[in-house]
This record gives sequence, structure tokens and C-alpha cells, in this order.
Amino acid sequence: MLNGYRKGTPSNEPRETYKPSGNSLPASTDWRSKNAVTPIKNQGQCGSCWAFSTVSTQIQSRGDRYFFFLKCFPTQQDFKQCKLLSDFAQQTGSLEGQWALKKGKLISLSEQQLVDCSGNYGNDGCEGGLMDQAFQYIKANGGLDTESSYPYTGEDDSCAFNKKNVAATVTGYVDIPTGNEAALQDASANIGPISVAIDASNWSFQLYAEGVYNEPDCSSSSLDHGVLVVGYGSDSGSDYWLVKNSWGTDWGINGYIKMSRNKNNQCGIATQASYPLV
Repeated sequence: MLNGYRKGTPSNEPRETYKPSGNSLPASTDWRSKNAVTPIKNQGQCGSCWAFSTVSTQIQSRGDRYFFFLKCFPTQQDFKQCKLLSDFAQQTGSLEGQWALKKGKLISLSEQQLVDCSGNYGNDGCEGGLMDQAFQYIKANGGLDTESSYPYTGEDDSCAFNKKNVAATVTGYVDIPTGNEAALQDASANIGPISVAIDASNWSFQLYAEGVYNEPDCSSSSLDHGVLVVGYGSDSGSDYWLVKNSWGTDWGINGYIKMSRNKNNQCGIATQASYPLV
């Protein structure tokens, strides 16, 4: 199993559904400019491999990029650990954003705590988990530790949560209406960074380097990867979502990707989107 995001059965936990504001929206939004997005994660197997091959972003040949990708991820486990970091980073990323916007302090939160400690809420460590279940765990647990106090290792371990290191808490979470890109745009404009799940199984995604990503073969229902929508815009007439990944800054556009927007929920970007309440 390469993926970390694991689609599952929703829990019976009470939840809110996002209600669009109905207001006119800006043509573009980028929460990085409002200090609501932490730096691209670059840790564990993922960090060491992409740091090894910084030249990969400058190589335009698909064959050469494929070669460097395999050099970075020689085994399934290496790729799985890299994807796992992103899947849990998008869960912490939306909380980091909400905490910064509501509390005025941007701080990196622990993905490893979610890997090690949220099993009782339906997540399965290195085999993946669900963003809503992660929010449920954080709420019940009383918060999430800092990244610095509980760093990412890419492996299952015993829970080492320390309440003295809690940096952010959750009171609930809100789901975006499934498949509704207009609602996702409204939330992205008015709320902040949004946790989403996508189909990242195509090589075109894994080898992405520039431009607006358009993959007609993407599935809108078979989701295997968690990322963070941090804004949206248009590029030469093509609408896009600005998406934060966690495969290091040498992947994509300094760690980000522009994913097609308003193309029938391409890659399922609006299928399972949510954000925490703080």
C-alpha cells in the first residue's frame, strides 16, 4: 500500500457542513501571503531523497524525471513514507492555518503524533488515516504537540504525546459539501487552508514540475493522497487550485502544485474536503 490517505466509513461524530457565504469572491487567494501556511515539510525518507536530487526540478525530459524519481524512491517503503508525511501534514496544515488566523501564531504541528496516537479513532498509523478522524482525535485528546517536540519519523511507534508541548487545540470540524468546487472556493477564500484528498496515482502527478496540472485520467472517487489547498487563481486562462504537498521543495513548484479547477472535480479535489474549528 503506497498511500497514506485511506478512504473509509464516516463516523457517527456530529459534524458541521459548510454553508457558502454567497458573497462575491476574489479572483485569487493565497494564504501564504497572510502567514497562515508553514514551510513545505521535508523530512524522513522523503526529505533525504529529494534533497539528494535537487537537479530533478530543472530536468524537463519525462524520462529523466522518471529516472530521478526512482532514484529518490528506490523501494515502495520509501515512497510510502513520503506520501504518508503529506497525508498527515495536510491534517496538521489546516489546523496550523486556522490557529494562525484565529490566534495570531503560526507554528508547525506534529504529524507523528497523529501516526502514533490516533488509532482509537479509526486511523492506522503508517497504513493511513482520515482527516476528520484526525480532527476527532485532536479534539478528544486536548490538542496536538509541536513538530519540534514530536518530530516526524515515518514509522509507527508508541504514542509519546506530552500535554506540556500542546500548541493547538480543536473544538470541531466542518466538511465541505462533497464534489462542490464552488463551495470549496468559497471556503478557500473565506476560511483559510483546507484539507483535501486527491487521486495522486498517475505518474503525471508524481513527476509534476510546472504549469496547471491537467490529468483527464484522474479519478474523483478513488482518492489516495492528502494535500492542502492554500488558495486558487488562474494562469493563462486556466483556473487552478494552489495546493501544498509535502515531498520537499524540489518537487513541483517549490513543493506546490497548481491543480485544475472547475474541471468536473478533477482528481477528486472537492470530494472530501474539511477544516477544523478552533
